[in-house]
Amino acid sequence: METATIGRRAPSLRAGEIWASRVLTLLGYLVAIVAVGAVAAAGAPTAAALGHGILLVAILTHAGARLERARQGSDALARGLCGLALVPLLALVGTALSADLLPAAVRITLVALSALAGALLVARVLDLTRAELGLRGGSAAAQLAVALTGIPLGLLALALGGARAFEPLAGASPVPLAVAIVLAAAVQELIFRGVLAAAFGQLFGRAGIAWTSALFAAAAVATGSVGLVAVLALCGLVWGWARERTGSIAGTTAAHVLVASGLALVAPNVLG
Repeated sequence: METATIGRRAPSLRAGEIWASRVLTLLGYLVAIVAVGAVAAAGAPTAAALGHGILLVAILTHAGARLERARQGSDALARGLCGLALVPLLALVGTALSADLLPAAVRITLVALSALAGALLVARVLDLTRAELGLRGGSAAAQLAVALTGIPLGLLALALGGARAFEPLAGASPVPLAVAIVLAAAVQELIFRGVLAAAFGQLFGRAGIAWTSALFAAAAVATGSVGLVAVLALCGLVWGWARERTGSIAGTTAAHVLVASGLALVAPNVLG
């Protein structure tokens, strides 16, 4: 009887240890992403680029080592790390293209296309299906309802001073900028509500929404706008829940476009 009792307890303890290890590992990377973002917000782009580069290499090396040890089976943390690598990659490319040598719309488009290439590569490595990435239509009424959340969330971001983060885009040609914003929003939704939602959902179940929301907000720390970071954390929770309920990122992408275009285009051109 004693042996049987120990046998029943051991898997439970092991599961708890694995869960704690996952949380501490990912929390450490999240803190590092926020710290490097703060460096960028402080006006040190070179140091920030170096930090993002180190993070990218560290995360991919960590993921590769775990995948190598897990040849005989799937490693959920390694899959999560592969998705997580997209966050410093997005920031690194953005920092590298932050110079005013190119028009703002061109810079945003290049960052989005680079991130898209990375997202598609990670999705292929993780063997994610279109459904797991949220690439399906779903109910038109449901997607419209999700899209409309962009209006109150955008107004909240505006009230909290989020438009200041988009001041460097002032003077950009509105049409190319609008196209670039739509592309960037679509790519970010593919990354956060697609790849990361699938990877972290496997790791933590529904709690994965909180993780992807935290990463979504952490990616905006470099803007230096506390209000925008707070609103994006809320957006991550709302859109993550909506993506899980509807199975699609169509509505969240439209909502994202509304928030970003409101702050980058409507606020400066209409409200001054």
